[in-house]
Amino acid sequence: MLRLFQIFSFLVLIGSAVMAVMLIKKPAPESEKVQEFLANASVAEDFKAKADSSNSDQNSESALVKAARQYTKEPEKPDPKRTASRSNIQPRTKNTSPDPQPKKQQEPKPPSPIKVRFTLEGTCVNQDRPELSMAFVDLPGEGKKWVYQGQKVGHLRIRKINDDSIYLDNNGSVSELEIKEHKSSIKNILKSEIPAEKQASSSSKALPETSQTKPQQNTQQFVPEAEDPLTEMGSLPPGASDKQLEDLREKIRKMNQDAAEKGIRGK
Repeated sequence: MLRLFQIFSFLVLIGSAVMAVMLIKKPAPESEKVQEFLANASVAEDFKAKADSSNSDQNSESALVKAARQYTKEPEKPDPKRTASRSNIQPRTKNTSPDPQPKKQQEPKPPSPIKVRFTLEGTCVNQDRPELSMAFVDLPGEGKKWVYQGQKVGHLRIRKINDDSIYLDNNGSVSELEIKEHKSSIKNILKSEIPAEKQASSSSKALPETSQTKPQQNTQQFVPEAEDPLTEMGSLPPGASDKQLEDLREKIRKMNQDAAEKGIRGK
């Protein structure tokens, strides 16, 4: 048994030696592929070759560029039509004489006045909050009513309310409308002042002579006024404070007194 094992190991040794000799003499096909791969150019060499080819392409000029350069180098041939003598051509002379009739500049047209179909009877101005200011207007067919600042009356918008007038805006065109004079109140005041003057003159004549030694008394009597001037307007401004109503009453009284003085002086 031991002898058989020795013979088998000897045969294996001989076979391995033969296989080694065969491999050395004849390389495997896989080794040939590896050698072919190693023989090819590397990635760096490919990039370098492409860069060299692009530089050579940039240095080389196309046929169109060469033709353009050659065209620019050649002198331009003169056109026989343009070589005509310019001796017969006379230079243009500038007209220095002034115009006989200068054109008149068109003057800007003044804005057309705004047509107003209502009258302004009074105003109530709020200095602290102007948006709460009101105007008392008389509209034909609608009567008298209060309108706040910023509201529209017909096609006109109330832009601003002042003490004696209002500003109306009609699509950018602004005009001013003043308060209308109260003729009825003027007549009432004139009627009340005439009998007062007659009474004062009659009382001065009826005084006895003994009263001349007494200090002279004021014979001017107080002109009676309406109990509340706002009652002539027909309605009070909605939401108005007591201070605003009192200012409006004083304004109407002052306007009535001025109108009465004008009427007396006219007579």
